Amino acid sequence: MPFIEQKEEVINDEGVPFIKPQVEVTLKHKVTGKEYSSDAEALADLQDPNSETKPGDITRSVKINVKLPPFGAKTNL
Repeated sequence: MPFIEQKEEVINDEGVPFIKPQVEVTLKHKVTGKEYSSDAEALADLQDPNSETKPGDITRSVKINVKLPPFGAKTNL
């Protein structure tokens, strides 16, 4: 299950908007297919002595959702 690591935020610094994009992360065990709901859950699986999970078994996919600001005559740029 993907989780949001950073929410989208618009920061106006001296009249210039700066957009921090939303960042969505998916952590998945390559062998079992299990999806982790957080970095802490994946780390706990790695540190569990009863688990056979190795660091190379976990993949991290990052999706960055970038919204472009409007350009053109309507923005007065």
